[in-house]
Amino acid sequence: MSEGRNGLRYYAERAIGLALSFVLIRSAAAHLGQPYYFLSTIYSYQIVGVEAGRFAAAALPAIQIAVAVSLILGLSRRGGYLAATLLFLSFIAAQSLALYRGLDISCGCFGAGSSLQIGPETLALAGGVRARRPRRNHSLAPHGNGSDGTMRYPNRNGFSLIELLVVLAIFAILVGLILAGVQNVRRAAARTQCADRLRQINLALHQYHDSKSTFPPGVSFLDGASPQPHMTWLTRILPYMEQEDLWRQSVAAFEQEKFFENGPHLPILGQRIGAYICPMDAVADTPWSVGGGDFTVAFTSYFGVSGTNLNLWDGVLHTDSKVSLGSILDGASNTLIVGERHLNDRRNLGWWYAGWGQMKTGSTDSLLGVREMNENIDLGFCPRGPYHFRPGHVDNRCDVFRFWSSHPGGANFGFADGSVRFLHYSADAVMPALGTRAGGESIEIP
Repeated sequence: MSEGRNGLRYYAERAIGLALSFVLIRSAAAHLGQPYYFLSTIYSYQIVGVEAGRFAAAALPAIQIAVAVSLILGLSRRGGYLAATLLFLSFIAAQSLALYRGLDISCGCFGAGSSLQIGPETLALAGGVRARRPRRNHSLAPHGNGSDGTMRYPNRNGFSLIELLVVLAIFAILVGLILAGVQNVRRAAARTQCADRLRQINLALHQYHDSKSTFPPGVSFLDGASPQPHMTWLTRILPYMEQEDLWRQSVAAFEQEKFFENGPHLPILGQRIGAYICPMDAVADTPWSVGGGDFTVAFTSYFGVSGTNLNLWDGVLHTDSKVSLGSILDGASNTLIVGERHLNDRRNLGWWYAGWGQMKTGSTDSLLGVREMNENIDLGFCPRGPYHFRPGHVDNRCDVFRFWSSHPGGANFGFADGSVRFLHYSADAVMPALGTRAGGESIEIP
């Protein structure tokens, strides 16, 4: 009976080793097939520097394959299990650190197409692998007969590898669940804070409307005749955002110099305004040095809704717009005025103070249509569009043409009635109706 149990245990251990080898080979193949994605994922953990990241991207797939071959062929099964254990424990440690830091990133487990966001699932994937070293043949040899004539096998003292791995796996999963809970709380708090900042911006827009009887121009231009060419709506609401001094500096700067990348504008152009940045938009949080230090620019996470796209001007905030509440025929509660679009890692579009955008319209710089088109020659490698309300990513330059956020599932939007709502990506079908001010559509928001 004991020999039968040991035989079953041996085959179970072999099955576990083969399953573990399959996971390692699949992961290594994905990394080798998508090396740039894998390198980007390593950097996103923010643990190693550039050179160490390159070394890890080159070495890890080779180590995974070597461990898998060792387990399959039985060349050094004990060493293979130990190496696999160290790999998975390192993976758990990296994920736990990312969760603790509040990083909203992909685990990079099996390539861009199938990787999961770091959380309980990925920790379970890493911690749930239960590998154990098979017993050597000599351990099955009898040590003598018992008084009843049966064969006796040696007693084992201490913990086996499988027992240690099970304990470590349970501990890792528990830690992962706790950290994931903390991360979920942080995300919820950041989303609430993001909505509060958007609510403050929406209130400032309405205070501007109360003072001027219209909402501000999305971007001023007037074919170059505007006294403040390319000034954004975010600059015009500064007095209602408790930034009166900065507003006066802006007006004085345009009186001295029309082009916003010259002289008196530069200190304002690089002025970070926390209320204009969503806490989840990590790239936008730090001003960026342009042209090797010529000047610094600061960013926004909130874009005026220009309507369908930059060519139609059928929204509330577009080039040279002067839209009043009375002209929003679809109803202020059914019309978008501001939405989230987080910054990409190129930082070339999204300046809050003044911007050029597509065709000097401010599109993608401070304004965005809900079905935006690509008319940007510099981004000619991106499809022309139209672009939809879908998830985006900081390393995708083409996502500048769509509303998206780092919040799971959707983004915050401000409506023309002053309300702020979180719209899920499932609302994409009704975005054209929500983006226009007088389309006459019947809308039911999912």
